[in-house]
Amino acid sequence: MMGMRKKLLFILLLLCALPGYSQNNIQNKFFGCSWGSSMFWMRDALKSKNYSVFIENDDELNAYDIRFGGNDWKFASFYYFKDCLYRISFSRNFETKKEMYSEFDYMRNKLIGKYESYESIYINEEPGIDGLKNLFISDKNRDSVMLYCSYSRSIGGKMYYYLKLDYVNEALYKKSENSNDEEL
Repeated sequence: MMGMRKKLLFILLLLCALPGYSQNNIQNKFFGCSWGSSMFWMRDALKSKNYSVFIENDDELNAYDIRFGGNDWKFASFYYFKDCLYRISFSRNFETKKEMYSEFDYMRNKLIGKYESYESIYINEEPGIDGLKNLFISDKNRDSVMLYCSYSRSIGGKMYYYLKLDYVNEALYKKSENSNDEEL
């Protein structure tokens, strides 16, 4: 019986090590919550890490001064459709474009390094509409990650350069968009 268990364990380890068999997905779990998790699960997960959290409305949860991916972010928004998490947006502001681009290049290299070897990954680095740097990585319409720059006015009225990192579950995002279109 023990010999059979060892064989089964060996086969499972071998299957997981094969490149085509291993999972090559963009990250889909954040602070212990997966796509589709409720707002209250995420709220409790963030509060357990002592982050300042507030509910903006039925579809959005926000947090300040949050740490994710080894980086400090000034702000994070968690978006929901019918109480199912489908998008997370992290952002940091910078005084100068040079500072923002330096951080963009650092984060870009981390993301490319993490995802470039995945067989099902699509990477696009065309500039955004405003001409600022932009990186889009997708795993064939399941999930995507976007790293992009913007220049806009803060809530306090001051102009800043922003670095944003978004993770999106494409299926739930499309449902949300279709629901919004039906309202027209």
